[in-house]
Amino acid sequence: MRCQRMAASSPAYEGPIRLHSMECVRIHRNRVYHTTQDDGHMKLYDVANSDVVGTLSGHSSWVLSVSFSGDGRSFTSSSSDKSVKIWNVAERQCLHTFNDHQDQVWGVKYSPDSSKVISVSEDRSVNLYDCPPNVS
Repeated sequence: MRCQRMAASSPAYEGPIRLHSMECVRIHRNRVYHTTQDDGHMKLYDVANSDVVGTLSGHSSWVLSVSFSGDGRSFTSSSSDKSVKIWNVAERQCLHTFNDHQDQVWGVKYSPDSSKVISVSEDRSVNLYDCPPNVS
C-alpha cells in the first residue's frame, strides 16, 4: 500500500496496514479530517500537512461513524459500545453522551442546523436527539 501526502509529493507512508484498523473518515471544510479506530480512539488531522492535531478517547470499542456539526466546532460519534457522543473539536473533550441504544450504533449524523443528532443502531432503532444547550 502507498499513501500519498496531501501537501507534498513524497509518500507519507508505504507498507502494509492492518485491516479494519480504521472504520470511518470524514472531512470538514475547515480543513480538518477525522479518522476512527477499532480501539475506541479517534484522531483529528490537519489536511494541509497531515499532522495529527488531536487524539480523542472515550468509546470503549470500535468507533463506527462520525459527523461534523455545520460550523465544525463539534462532532458526534457512534460506537459498537452502544453510545453516541458529542465532542468539542477545539478542546478535544466529550461534551455529552447518549446511552439509549441496546446494540452497536452504526451511523450518526447532525441535522442541517446542528440542533439535533440522529443515530441508527443494530437494535433496529433510529433515535433523534435534541442537542443539549451549548453543545452543538
